Amino acid sequence: MGNIKSRLVLEFTSDGELDIDALAKKRLAISQQESSRERRARIECLPTLIDGGPSAAVAFWYPSDHPFDYGEASIGLNRREVISDTYVQNDGPWSGIVRVEALFLGRTGKWWRTTGSAVIFDDYHVMTVGHNVWSREGGLALFVSIHRDRRADPEHLDTRYVDAGAVHYQWAKACSEAKESKFMGKAAWENDFAILRVSKPFHEGCRRMEYGKTPLGDTNVGIYGFPRDMSIDNKVWQASLCFSRSTVTYAPTTSTMLDHDGDTAGGNSGGPVVDNASGKVIALHRGYDKVKLHRRAEVDLAEINKAVALLVKGNDPEKFSQAIDVLTGEESVEYLRVRKGPRFSIGECTAALVFDCD
Repeated sequence: MGNIKSRLVLEFTSDGELDIDALAKKRLAISQQESSRERRARIECLPTLIDGGPSAAVAFWYPSDHPFDYGEASIGLNRREVISDTYVQNDGPWSGIVRVEALFLGRTGKWWRTTGSAVIFDDYHVMTVGHNVWSREGGLALFVSIHRDRRADPEHLDTRYVDAGAVHYQWAKACSEAKESKFMGKAAWENDFAILRVSKPFHEGCRRMEYGKTPLGDTNVGIYGFPRDMSIDNKVWQASLCFSRSTVTYAPTTSTMLDHDGDTAGGNSGGPVVDNASGKVIALHRGYDKVKLHRRAEVDLAEINKAVALLVKGNDPEKFSQAIDVLTGEESVEYLRVRKGPRFSIGECTAALVFDCD
């Protein structure tokens, strides 16, 4: 993979956190100097056809000079616990579960930062949910970085910066449409899926996690992620990996997503749902929904958490990685099943169709 380096000098606060205030001011100054056309040209995108289905991936690429509404439910049935320190250290079983930090800039110049969760599945890529990097309010993030559990990397030496990625076409399209109407239908939730590529390989101590197709029926799982409400020490978030046990149910005839009652909070989005029996990632936590419960003559609304299924509905990490390779012109493309096509636009991003070659 290429090693695209940012020209932006990153600054950190006294407690070791990335100084987002300084970063945002620099990015905002750059963006205010650009016309709308120049700003659009900084990011090129392309959708991909997956297995002959509808357009599935929108790949994006940050040029070398580019610096780098989703509720959660604590249902109360499966309390969260902080993962043991030893499990997140080098070669620990959960050392490949990481945090995603993204910086967004709105049309009015207002900026904000989000944090979510992700899982490493090879030397250069993580999988996460699309809304961690492509939102209804801000479109594609200006800057995305990947961080380990703070206990494994207290000095931020293993931080990686995203140079390219791909989100599901249906998610990007829904965000663009919702930005105008202020409403997003739930149909796009099943494709809230993204793959991110970093500019240099992850630390060898980060264990790459295997993934598999989401199984039908009920599966006993752990839901992992970095909720912002725990653990807290002296009013400072410790960025520690947490988990909640649950039984997850996937019944595509009645729901296109997985239902679970694990406890989550803001920051859990994108965290892996891991099959306890196989140890494989089978889904990515997204957020919560409200379902109707009919009790006698009354109808109550209850909260249920939702996860995005893998290897269905076009949510294919390998194909998305190939789309990124096509966009960025990586070598050894003979194995790829995608190719570029005509350009169009999604919101403020230039896009180009990519077709399945088989």
